[in-house]
Amino acid sequence: MADGSTQTPRLEPVAADPGDERRSGLNRGYSVLIPDQKDLPERWPHILDGKGDLSPLYSKRGDVKAFMIRPSGNTLYIRNDTVASVDDTPLVQKLSTVVRDEILAHRPKHVIVDLRLNNGGDFFNTILFAQALPRLLPEDGRIFVLISRATFSAGIVTAAMIKGAGGGKVVFIGEPMGDAGRFWAEGRKMTLPHSKIAVRYSDQFEDYEKGCTDTRNCYWATVAFGPRGISLAPDTAIDVTFADYAAGRDPVLAKVLELAR
Repeated sequence: MADGSTQTPRLEPVAADPGDERRSGLNRGYSVLIPDQKDLPERWPHILDGKGDLSPLYSKRGDVKAFMIRPSGNTLYIRNDTVASVDDTPLVQKLSTVVRDEILAHRPKHVIVDLRLNNGGDFFNTILFAQALPRLLPEDGRIFVLISRATFSAGIVTAAMIKGAGGGKVVFIGEPMGDAGRFWAEGRKMTLPHSKIAVRYSDQFEDYEKGCTDTRNCYWATVAFGPRGISLAPDTAIDVTFADYAAGRDPVLAKVLELAR
């Protein structure tokens, strides 16, 4: 307990749903980092309860949200938690709205793309946005891509696409991503013959370090659209400690805002 004492609780099953956002297909496992809404029935207590002025990373999750960071006035924050839409509006359309309503309307010098809780989806949804974003900023503008151990699959590819399109404009900040720059993805499901359990397998190779040039060895979309010869390691590595998280601090975003200034 908070006062150092110990208790032995008995855990009983309950009929109510604790509200884990995995139900909406957002982020398996890491969704528990985000507090549930206060009015959720049978809500579980959360370590961030009572912490004021939380980072936008710890707000309610969704597919994409964007806003100008105040008081800087020259930095746009974009958080993308899944490379898919959580409703009937396609993600491509939502990202084009971000371009129109935020980038073209406010003309930011710098853009933060927060992919730290992005487990993936379909990277066809972010190809055009990733290619366009570096061209829409001024020459001395920067794109700060925030990454973490929870950045996977199409989240990694989105980061790679932005880096490939933006080159020196793009800075990776945070933890090493959940997979290396060469990994297996895509795939299908099959049913095991005896147990009848459905399992998923990955049969398409993707390489963003050496690059993919041959569809006989690599996923065709990576050959067609993927950058080649880039590093996916953080340019500025910041390992967020549990003490930072429990206090509601976000040293990664704090570092980016320092650089943006």
